[in-house]
Amino acid sequence: MKSDTEILKGMVTRHIVRAPARFRYVKTERPNTTPEIEAEIERIWGEKSGRKYSDPLVGVNYISSKDENTEIGWYDTEYKRLFATRLDQIPGYHEEILCVSGLARVHWEGERYLMFGERSSKEVNKGGSLEILPQGFNSPEDMDKEDPLVLTALKEYEEELYGVPALNNYIDPRFLSLTVSTPGYAMQAGMLLDVHPSPEFVDSLEESSREKIVLKTNPEGEHTERFGINTKHAWDFAMRKHESITPISNFWLDVLAREGIIS
Repeated sequence: MKSDTEILKGMVTRHIVRAPARFRYVKTERPNTTPEIEAEIERIWGEKSGRKYSDPLVGVNYISSKDENTEIGWYDTEYKRLFATRLDQIPGYHEEILCVSGLARVHWEGERYLMFGERSSKEVNKGGSLEILPQGFNSPEDMDKEDPLVLTALKEYEEELYGVPALNNYIDPRFLSLTVSTPGYAMQAGMLLDVHPSPEFVDSLEESSREKIVLKTNPEGEHTERFGINTKHAWDFAMRKHESITPISNFWLDVLAREGIIS
């Protein structure tokens, strides 16, 4: 039997909607399940998650595209249902969850740096300890707002890159594509965030060089280290650290290389 990490390392991600795109969001009902599946979701959550609270998330019922217009049918769901989905733990059951990879490219002293975070240990639902920052799930409470994908990217930026100026006039979001990953069933939007920080940015740095910048530790954050790799060296970094980088971050690194954003 494959381990959880082996399953995630075999994750396949494919594009569904490529830029340019305009999104419309329609609320729908969550798909019906059986009492047996519901009981299994509760069992898996209680035995394996180690959590007491299941955060609200956004599930995806359908995606319909014509030219540059894309409609997303969404519904209210929660983290425990994603947890049961991620590793194909219930045969025949999965939910696709809407989330965002906000790929932050910080412009500093004439160089550009792609931001990463390192967690303290490998996580069962990540498949690696290094990930591109910021990343996060969409929240149902934001789905009726003007642009929930951009809003989520900016929220996660402010949370995960704490200490870096995050005013909107410093950030230029650019949609890359909407993808889906299996197993895992993450419906993920790639948003390139070009960040032009103010001079006070130096106050958030632990160290700085032409190849790497390191942010001061955020004691309340999820990452033990947050750092930026010069985009001129990011592909070499990706190759050297491939096994430690989460599968979805490896996917986006490949996209950025193909787009000529990193080299």
